[in-house]
Amino acid sequence: MLHKKGLVCPRPKIGTQIQPKSKWNLYDANILVWKLKAGQQLSFLREVIEVRSIIESQAARLSAERALAGGIDQIQCLCDRLDRVLGDRKFLFEANLIKKVFWCP
Repeated sequence: MLHKKGLVCPRPKIGTQIQPKSKWNLYDANILVWKLKAGQQLSFLREVIEVRSIIESQAARLSAERALAGGIDQIQCLCDRLDRVLGDRKFLFEANLIKKVFWCP
């Protein structure tokens, strides 16, 4: 699993070597959760919020412009979930971020 994520590289007769952090996919769901559990909550959350604020406003605009029937309701559901997460620190730290924030039934 770590090899598939680019974190380590097994080398014959040398052993497994940790790859430079620059080669890691820091936005992989497992790595995000590991960083959060490793006690890097505040810096991690600042980085996530910064990236999301850059991407999501443009994505929301394009989605709303191109939405099919029912699409606006889905967008509203996701916005409501984002508001809940950003306003509820306990939920944010305890939630499975990928499942509860980015998925809407």
